[in-house]
Amino acid sequence: QVQMLRASNGLTDAHLQFTRRLASAPDIASVQTEAAESLYTQLKVPLVVAQQSPENDTIEVVVQGGPAHSLNEAARSAIEWAIRNVKPSGAFSDTLNSLPWRFEPIEADGDVYGVLGLYVDDMTAEYYRRLAINVYVHQLGLAWFRTRLAANLSASRVAEETERLRSALLSSISHDLRTPLSSMIGAASTLKSMFNRLSDEDRDSLLDAVLGEGERLDRYIRNLLDMTKLGHGTLKIERDWIAFTDILSSALRRTRNLMSNVRVERDVEEDLPLLFVHPALIEQALVNVLENAAKFAPNDSTLSIHAYRKGDELIIAISDQGPGIPEEQRGQVFCHGMVAAHGGRIQALAGPHGTGATIEMALPLIESPEPESSRDATE
Repeated sequence: QVQMLRASNGLTDAHLQFTRRLASAPDIASVQTEAAESLYTQLKVPLVVAQQSPENDTIEVVVQGGPAHSLNEAARSAIEWAIRNVKPSGAFSDTLNSLPWRFEPIEADGDVYGVLGLYVDDMTAEYYRRLAINVYVHQLGLAWFRTRLAANLSASRVAEETERLRSALLSSISHDLRTPLSSMIGAASTLKSMFNRLSDEDRDSLLDAVLGEGERLDRYIRNLLDMTKLGHGTLKIERDWIAFTDILSSALRRTRNLMSNVRVERDVEEDLPLLFVHPALIEQALVNVLENAAKFAPNDSTLSIHAYRKGDELIIAISDQGPGIPEEQRGQVFCHGMVAAHGGRIQALAGPHGTGATIEMALPLIESPEPESSRDATE
């Protein structure tokens, strides 16, 4: 009885260790590897985890434990039968029991993921029964189900965020395309119809307008092209190191016409680390906020831009003295997708001293090659 109790406790401990190793596995491949390594350590028999290939339904061994043993056609037929019928096959079963392999179907929540195969050439049926392999297979099935569900949820979140970002880009850029085009057409038509009556200074001014608006339009088109790259299950953004002051200066240049009736105050902390972002997307987010703030700001009011480091984030707060944003509407910030795609966040708050509104953006900071001041000093 003591020996039987010790054996039972040992088996329980082995099951617990196996379950713990599977619980810490983050993905399906890790679950398969942990299962094979743990089982071989405990059982000391060669084993395989096999499944049907989703591409062509052929049997493929995804991981093995212990010395490699090839699977012949009979063994592969036994695997197919076990998956199809959700029953064990091979040794100690009623199907192809002359094989030196025992194949246990791995299942959970009504789905069969594959089989666990053990090489049982020197093992008796009684000893195999005492090993309680079904407990291991059940835990393997649950872990497989857990990681597959997590992967599906992750893919769903990425697809949702991709679509949100694409929509945010499209809505923020499409109406802006008309502005530079109108300016370019107006300047070009004036040059054509009144060329001889214009002074050299006026001609240069109109040509500068065409060039500037053309560059602005080019940036918009680049954003549209970036948008088309964000698709088909992945969210990939081409990032680069850039100083926040460079992005801010470019955004202010693009909105200078709207800012003519307000005073802009800049308070940017010195020696900020470089940002590792997609410059065009962050610039567009700033443009959206600045345009919206200028649109509702009273004439001769102050629009303040405050940027500083807080922990491992860059905080950018843009405040106006307009009517503000009702609290129930503050969650509907329009350029959330652009910021969230970089791992950042954006929120609408009440303005300073209860006047106007503040849009606060937070972007993650990672180790950068050099601070802004040292980069500027070398240029």
